[in-house]
Amino acid sequence: MIKDRVSDNVYAFISDLYYDVTAGFIATPEGAVVIDTLPFPSETLELKKEVLRECPEGIKFLIFTHYHADHILGSYLLESTEIIAHRRTRTLLIREGAKKLAEAKSIHPELENASIILPTITFTGAMTIKVGEFNIHLFELFGHSRDSIAVYI
Repeated sequence: MIKDRVSDNVYAFISDLYYDVTAGFIATPEGAVVIDTLPFPSETLELKKEVLRECPEGIKFLIFTHYHADHILGSYLLESTEIIAHRRTRTLLIREGAKKLAEAKSIHPELENASIILPTITFTGAMTIKVGEFNIHLFELFGHSRDSIAVYI
């Protein structure tokens, strides 16, 4: 996995196990804001370790940029974290999540303990959260998934 410091308190991670999937986090005095998880538990656990090293306050929020398994399956490893996503993400996970997870588990045994964790906070259009000194803007962005959002710091 590749770790990169994008700017002060902002970090990106790139999976080297699955299609260069990215995740990241923002370290704040109030806790970290994690953006997506990585495809495999081993990578998400490494991401979590780095998050807690940089931000011992813990994880305040996890943001799903869309519902695809390679971006959300590690969420079960980030216990008791508020998850923010577009309303369509929650709907798609309810409708298709179990099937997609079963498919992923049949191909990748490392996902045996993975489970679908639904977003606890949803929005449509746009949403802004303030964590520490950061204003984090979330907004719809029609990409390769019908529930895609962008995260602008």
